Amino acid sequence: MIMDFNKEMEEEERRIPNQEKILGKAAMQPFANTNSGSRKILFETQLEHSLALMHPEVPIIQTGYEIRFGDYSSSIYQAPNDLEIMDKIPKFQDKPNHHYYLIARDLDTGEYDYIERKTYNHNTEAYGYLYDNSTLDCLDIGYEVKKDEILRKSYAFDEYMNRCDGVNLLTAYVCTDRSMEDGIILSESAAEKLASPLIREVKVQVNDNDLLLNIFGDENHYKSFPDIGETIKGGILCAVRREKTEECLYMQSIDRLNKILMSDTKYTVEGQVIDITVNCNNPDTLNDKYSNCQIDYYYRERRRFNKDIINSVERLMKLGNGSFSTRLMKLYDIAKEEEDGNQFVYDKVYSGTMITFYVLQESKVDIGVA
Repeated sequence: MIMDFNKEMEEEERRIPNQEKILGKAAMQPFANTNSGSRKILFETQLEHSLALMHPEVPIIQTGYEIRFGDYSSSIYQAPNDLEIMDKIPKFQDKPNHHYYLIARDLDTGEYDYIERKTYNHNTEAYGYLYDNSTLDCLDIGYEVKKDEILRKSYAFDEYMNRCDGVNLLTAYVCTDRSMEDGIILSESAAEKLASPLIREVKVQVNDNDLLLNIFGDENHYKSFPDIGETIKGGILCAVRREKTEECLYMQSIDRLNKILMSDTKYTVEGQVIDITVNCNNPDTLNDKYSNCQIDYYYRERRRFNKDIINSVERLMKLGNGSFSTRLMKLYDIAKEEEDGNQFVYDKVYSGTMITFYVLQESKVDIGVA
């Protein structure tokens, strides 16, 4: 087979119409015309691997392309058309503005869809970023949203949608033994500005014969883990003890349930709890044990949330004035399946309860040796 090189080049020119798209993220590098090819490759790699910051800033020295990245970022949600807010469903009733779903109707197409409001996006391992939801939080039922209005974005973009990957620091080149071989000396204020969010997912399985310990409560109040918005103390999220009938008089006494023993399973992580989801395959056990009172609360909130989703979608179906997006119908089907008693799966169908925590940790620059 003979390759027509000219034809291939013409096809590539049609696919990538201008130099900006050829450069991609390399367009973010200042003084690109004075940097070597190897430095450009290094810059692109480092930009991809950089951590999101808690409080990033627009660079003083810009290339002009910072604002263009806002047009393509998946962390930004723009109204695709004019929208009308039809319903607002909170995940937690006592924290209605922390995590909720807005069901909106597209005024151009008539399609119903939902917008999820949450504080974070977890990618993988401990990596993710935080959302700026200030515009979403101003909306309520009956409000109309104009086309292309930015409803949600990550903290990596400023009010004008310029991308912010770092902070502006006062720097100096100093020849000392401490800064040799790419070493950097930072002030305390600089280390504070470079703090980044780490978002960890922690799954805790509580079997039917397990007890969550009362490590955050007292003799009058049983509390096994921090609630949403609370900080984890001592680096221990929760602890689980296997229930043994022959040892229950000793192991389940009030003072023993407040202490972690060597045989208990500890879940260690630092930071603030920002989300909790409880999936239970045996809800009858939640009322049988005093140690499950906290789990029972979050499970009942999950059930209430499912019913609100079902009722809202079915009410809109009866109106008969529009279609429903695949995303919204998937959310509806999941709620219906859970309410019908379908078993949850984690590798396989499990017995008992699965608690999923999301924990936000503010990671600061550590002292170390390169």
